[in-house]
Amino acid sequence: YIADRNNHRIVVVRLNSTVAIGTFGTSGSALNQMNSPSSVFVTDDAVFVLDSGNYRVQKWTKNGTSPVIVAG
Repeated sequence: YIADRNNHRIVVVRLNSTVAIGTFGTSGSALNQMNSPSSVFVTDDAVFVLDSGNYRVQKWTKNGTSPVIVAG
């Protein structure tokens, strides 16, 4: 999981690969959007994103599409 700050998204790449298998997030301030994400923390069931430009931390479940704001 890579915070692609300039493109306002998270890029998913498998270990030992150079090819992205997916992305999530788009530019904006709505719940399912990001503005300059700068850090990612991954657990077994969720991905936490520091959405720097929107001053919040989002929790994205790995099998869902709707994030929850956990801070900010």
